[in-house]
Amino acid sequence: MGWLWSTSPPKPERDEKHEAPAPSPPPPQHIGTLPQSRIDDPTADPTSSRFALTEEQRIRIFGRPSVEKTNVSPAEGQQADAEMEAFLNSLAAPGPTPAQPTAVPKAPPQPTASEPEEPVNIDRRRPDGSLDISIDVMHPRTMSCVEAFDELLYCQNAWAKVNNTYQFGEWRSCGEEWAAWKFCMRVRMLAEKDKQPQIRDFYAARLAERKKRFGSSEDVWEARDTAVEKAFWKHHDDDT
Repeated sequence: MGWLWSTSPPKPERDEKHEAPAPSPPPPQHIGTLPQSRIDDPTADPTSSRFALTEEQRIRIFGRPSVEKTNVSPAEGQQADAEMEAFLNSLAAPGPTPAQPTAVPKAPPQPTASEPEEPVNIDRRRPDGSLDISIDVMHPRTMSCVEAFDELLYCQNAWAKVNNTYQFGEWRSCGEEWAAWKFCMRVRMLAEKDKQPQIRDFYAARLAERKKRFGSSEDVWEARDTAVEKAFWKHHDDDT
């Protein structure tokens, strides 16, 4: 019975106590893993470990932060303090007193032609005390350029033409109004003592021209040159 010795010898039993366990594979390194200090931190959010960058990745993407240091030497600081002290001393130092301007007496203002002057008063009393009301004294001595211009505009109006036709039977020209306005604009800058005689002569010449063209009531009766002292001072039968 040779088959009894042809069998293989039994395998020795493994000692499970002395056999070392197989090492586990290292965890894969992900781009979004945190450093070990953040992983071991129990307060860290576990979901943020997949999106955080390591320090090496941060430097690779953003570069190393530049650290600027301003080193001021003690000599420069002392020089700046000395300059500031000199500036403050220059402000505190009393400067030269400015000279007071001398008062120059002002001359009284001279009246110009544009300033209004007092009109020259005309005494209409005669030596005997009566009032002179002759036509030569009654002529105006003042003139308004605004009123002269208004009269000129009214003369150019269509209603003025109709009124002239009704009153005089014909259309009248506006030459008299034009002459009055131009004369007023010419003499308005003169002094009162020179302007009043010219205005009086202008109205006298215009009245004479009107009498020549249209006639006057003085052709029928004589104009009075003395004012009436009182009315009904005597009975009407005394003259008979």
